[in-house]
Order: sequence, then structure tokens, then C-alpha cells
Amino acid sequence: MLSHCCHCPLMETMSLDGGGDIRFVHPNVPDVSGGARCEYLMYKNPEDIPEEYYARLNRKRPGVE
Repeated sequence: MLSHCCHCPLMETMSLDGGGDIRFVHPNVPDVSGGARCEYLMYKNPEDIPEEYYARLNRKRPGVE
């Protein structure tokens, strides 16, 4: 199970609602020090966003009823 800090889901929701570049976070990505970090993915086109990102925000892909 992936865990988010508080600002990660907020950043994702705001970017979906605001248009422009849409940012999603991959939390807990292992780094070279053996720790973990967050990694941002940016999408220019909402149609390119995988369904899993909409699902974790309890949203539906635009154009899907």
C-alpha cells in the first residue's frame, strides 16, 4: 500500500481542477541511499493519464459516464 503525505493528494486534485500541467505523485520511490522519496509525473493531456490515478482520487476520467 502506498502512503501519501497530506499535500500530495491536494496537489493532484488541484492540478486536475486547474488545468494546465497535471501532476501525479509516486510516493515512496526507493532512492540510492536506501530511503524513499516522492516522484512527480506530469501529463500535458488528461487523456494520457492512467485510470489508476483517477481512481485513487475517487474521480472518473473526463468523458466517462
